[in-house]
Amino acid sequence: MHNPDGSVAVPGFYDSVQPLSEEERAELTKALPWIETEWKDVAAAPQQWGESAYNLHERIGARPTLEINGIAGGFAQEGFKTVLPGRALAKISCRLVPDQTSVPIYEKLRDFIASITPPTVRSEFRLLETGEPAVIDRHGAAVQAASAALETVWGKKPFFVREGGSIPVVVDLQRELKTDMVLLSFGYKGCAAHGPNEHVYLNIWERGIQTMIAFYHNIGAKTQA
Repeated sequence: MHNPDGSVAVPGFYDSVQPLSEEERAELTKALPWIETEWKDVAAAPQQWGESAYNLHERIGARPTLEINGIAGGFAQEGFKTVLPGRALAKISCRLVPDQTSVPIYEKLRDFIASITPPTVRSEFRLLETGEPAVIDRHGAAVQAASAALETVWGKKPFFVREGGSIPVVVDLQRELKTDMVLLSFGYKGCAAHGPNEHVYLNIWERGIQTMIAFYHNIGAKTQA
């Protein structure tokens, strides 16, 4: 389901993808050394994967992906049996980016798999979950107020990044409120997020409180202006 250059082979998969501007690519490159170091520590893979025309940060957060998350079928218990499986299962996910939408991508993937299914077997495709992509305008007043607050408290101008994770309610809030959004996180990458031992450092938490106070001050001043 991929081309030799690492791109997704599903016809029409990239039709609605919002292209990266040179200005944004330059911004994402600022955090690239840190992203690459983190990837090596977390993934521990022999080499990177994805579209060769894009760097690792862009592949992770700004370009769509297609991957198999789980495979089941045949005899996989202890020992060996030459039994041909009557059924196989694969769970597939696609990480989408603006301006892709989940249902059209599902339909393109469904039709593509149907087209490459051998005539000797039957295939069935089921849609399990959907989620829409979101991107925050880093040039907006609210994000700039947050950036200034972070710089005030931490003494460093923050980099802007794109993440491959998801917070589904962000899309809902953007759609319903039709206003600027700001995402501020005060955890850190090694916090074992979503794990049984997820944790934070208290000094980061305290600086987070200071940052929020500075942010409310900044956004209030912008609103009054």
